Amino acid sequence: MNGDFDPTISRTNAKGQITMIRIAKGLRGEEALPEEFAHLILATMRANGNPLFNRLYNFVSSREGIISQVLGENYQSYLDNPNYRGEDGRHKLIMEVMGKMVTAHVLNNEEARPE
Repeated sequence: MNGDFDPTISRTNAKGQITMIRIAKGLRGEEALPEEFAHLILATMRANGNPLFNRLYNFVSSREGIISQVLGENYQSYLDNPNYRGEDGRHKLIMEVMGKMVTAHVLNNEEARPE
C-alpha cells in the first residue's frame, strides 16, 4: 500500500498481538507485552529480509552459550519442551532468545544480555 494506512491490516495485526500476549505463559500482560512486541518486530524484520535480523539470527544460532545465558534457569525447560526440538523447534528457540535480547536492549535490562 506504499505507506498508506490500511485498517484491515491494522485490525489483523492487533488481533495477532492480542493472541501473542494471551499465549505468554506465566506473565501478566503488562510484563509480557514488551517481549511479545519484540517478537512482532523480529517477525516483521524477517519477513522484509532485513539484514540486521539475519545477522542477529546467525549470531545467536551459532552460539549455544548465548542461548543458555539468555534463557538462564529456564534453559533446560526449553530443551525439554517438545515444541523446541528438531529444526523447527531450534528456530523457535533462537527466535525466543532474540526476542528476549531485543526486549533487554529496549528496557535496558541487564539479565537477558549476553556478555
